Amino acid sequence: MNHKLLSSLFIFASIPTLIAATAINSQAQTWDYSADGVGDDLGVWQGNHRNSFDMLGMGIKDDGKNVYVGILSKLNHTGLNIDRVGTWDVENNNIGYGDFFFDFTGGGNFRDNVKHGNVLGVKFLWGNDSDPYIGTGVYDNIQAIGVQDKNAGYGNIGRYYNSVN
Repeated sequence: MNHKLLSSLFIFASIPTLIAATAINSQAQTWDYSADGVGDDLGVWQGNHRNSFDMLGMGIKDDGKNVYVGILSKLNHTGLNIDRVGTWDVENNNIGYGDFFFDFTGGGNFRDNVKHGNVLGVKFLWGNDSDPYIGTGVYDNIQAIGVQDKNAGYGNIGRYYNSVN
């Protein structure tokens, strides 16, 4: 697999940092935000905390030179060390951030766009399940693989919807 680490094109930060940095209304309006639905998590308890896997929202900004991304999540940046979620085994005893994909084509199908080299991949954590030997960073010429079966995930979107609704 031929991966190429790109220079610092993307800058990631936590949402609280981004909110502080964009407190000025004119700056805040230059961000695109999305919010996740409430209560669509697995309902897992760890200690006194519930919903460790819930992704709450995201903000993204492109200033022409850099792309800034902020993610708000209840998941620790190193993931959650857990061997089982309900009836599902967790292969390496950790559920953490997977890879994040950017498809700038504006259309088409994700698999075809990956095949033709039109998708960038961001790897958050060294050693995650997608490829434990490739370091963190932004890559082009990627291959996308599913790792949901290793992480108590859903095999398809229909199973997810049936579980959370």
